[in-house]
Amino acid sequence: MSFSIKRIVLTTDLSDVSWRAWGPAVTLANRWGAELIVLHVCAPSKRPEVNLQIAKKKIENRALTMGGARPDRPIEIVVETSSRVVSELLVSIRRLKADLVVTATHGWSGLSQVLIGSKAEALVRRSPVPVLTIRSLSLPDDLDVDAQRWRASQAIGPLDGR
Repeated sequence: MSFSIKRIVLTTDLSDVSWRAWGPAVTLANRWGAELIVLHVCAPSKRPEVNLQIAKKKIENRALTMGGARPDRPIEIVVETSSRVVSELLVSIRRLKADLVVTATHGWSGLSQVLIGSKAEALVRRSPVPVLTIRSLSLPDDLDVDAQRWRASQAIGPLDGR
């Protein structure tokens, strides 16, 4: 069985925590020669076109600031509007034909996760493709701006015995 990664989707809610997954996503895209697509879902509003433009501009600016992407591989930015964030992420992941999703997680557990919910956990459970979660609390502070230094030192992969 062969596994090829040609399209990586990086999800962001535009928070600093979500951008912690930038370094790993860019590193993997560069290493595998894959396309990198940054995906954001914003809440509906009375003027959705304004929200979409603002979100897209924030992503463009942040991507330029963080760097690391190869100049010969432009980054695609996709911004959608929905009140059901995880459902829209899943629809977009399928539509974009992603091979891998990279997402940051706040690292909450216990009561915080129950009360607030975890979009990352729902994404992992329901995604049609593998999801690499980057726990924000486990990364050094300077890593999110230095995509060239990111290295995976440990990985855990569940197997179903087949």
